[in-house]
Amino acid sequence: MRRSPTWLVLLLCLFVTACSDSGDGASTTTASPLERTTGVTTAIAPGQESTDADTPFFDAVQSPGTLEWRELAAGTGSAAPAFVHAVDAETGDEAWRLEVPWPSFPWLQLAGDRLIYSYQNLGEEDVIVAVGLDGAPLWQSTTNWRFHGPFYADDEMLVGVARARDRNVSAQSAVVALDIDTGLLIWEEKLRWLPENGEQGHVAVGSDAVFVVRPNGRTIAFDLATGQRRWSVKLENRVSGVPLYVDGAVLVGTHNGLAALDALDGTELWFAETGRRQIASPEGVAAGNAVAWMNNARNPGFFVAAANLETGSQAWTGQSYLQFHVGESSVVGFEFDESQDYPSQVLVWDGASGRVLADVDTAGSVNPFSVAITDRDVYVGTTGVSNEAGGLIAIDVTGGVAAWDTPLGGSLGTPTTDRAAVYVPAQLPDEARRGALHAVARASGEVLWTFEAEMDITTRPLLANGLVFVVSAEVVAGRL
Repeated sequence: MRRSPTWLVLLLCLFVTACSDSGDGASTTTASPLERTTGVTTAIAPGQESTDADTPFFDAVQSPGTLEWRELAAGTGSAAPAFVHAVDAETGDEAWRLEVPWPSFPWLQLAGDRLIYSYQNLGEEDVIVAVGLDGAPLWQSTTNWRFHGPFYADDEMLVGVARARDRNVSAQSAVVALDIDTGLLIWEEKLRWLPENGEQGHVAVGSDAVFVVRPNGRTIAFDLATGQRRWSVKLENRVSGVPLYVDGAVLVGTHNGLAALDALDGTELWFAETGRRQIASPEGVAAGNAVAWMNNARNPGFFVAAANLETGSQAWTGQSYLQFHVGESSVVGFEFDESQDYPSQVLVWDGASGRVLADVDTAGSVNPFSVAITDRDVYVGTTGVSNEAGGLIAIDVTGGVAAWDTPLGGSLGTPTTDRAAVYVPAQLPDEARRGALHAVARASGEVLWTFEAEMDITTRPLLANGLVFVVSAEVVAGRL
């Protein structure tokens, strides 16, 4: 085992906020329209009930032939609809929309040739819905546990961490795998403790195994196909954040450093020590370096630290306000303007060396959660002094300057890119809180099209088959 020199760091508590907006578009063709109903009769397939008597995992699984959405109002008394929209990436025309259950904290992700829509219902049930890329509903799984995205997804299964609603039951959480084609339970491993960040469903997957961490420092590997436990390793200190799988190694942040464990047997490959009460949490990999945020509550600040994946030795450090983002070859952070009380500087570090590639003053307020990183450019949303002044800035990483700045108005959400455009959701600056999805040309900053919606767009845009997918809803409990 090789230990790296102590990392010098300070910290500011990182929080996760959700930003984005928007809703429903103009009248278009609707794929597989479904009427909202109550009191739907559904059934679980034989043999799919949980064997744990404390709390069965499923309330019901519905197949395409019987699929009807339940009336779930998340304890608010609202029956407002939500929609999955498919928008043509070239023209901005709506290809189809599908009404789905009303959401609180919704999540949308791609899983092969389907969309997985999930949300946390603050009332009684969490719901997972599978939808084809053509808008056809495939199945709906209603669970008695807190179980929603992000998930690990492949061609066969969805895997995540579920949390018991009743804290008095013996099984506080479970690692759960669902069949991607049916929504039925493949396996579950119930735990008598809550994994770190388990309520959000996060797991690390690699080397045909699923990895979760217990707050007391124990890391556990489960077989991806069967759920059987492969190995369990107890680290010296409490853990922080969720594990990260990279090239045969599992990275685990602790309260005194960053550990790399062999994914096959849990053997410690290296440990990068940060010092007493210096919390580390792995966030991603850039140019062969593991990038982590560092926390020291006694000396507030927010530091980015990069460790060599092979040895654990310190590669470089930097400081960022509130949040940073990890790309394949670069890392994006922000500087705080104390006179203005908001972040206004965008910093781009080279992932290999930590060299500052760009330091751009946006002359306004940066949204630290509205960021997209490509190999050549970084795109950042700004809000200006008011929502009316918001826009999208493109930073040329090779030149270190802002290539263009396009005013869009409103508060921007998290963008997504393809080779031609940047797709960014926005809350329009009007009292109706309508939303919009903008397509902006990467080369010039020209607005190619705008899809307007009547409600908030609550998810980051996803791209597949020439379509852009988003969810719109009247969100009460939270926005993503």
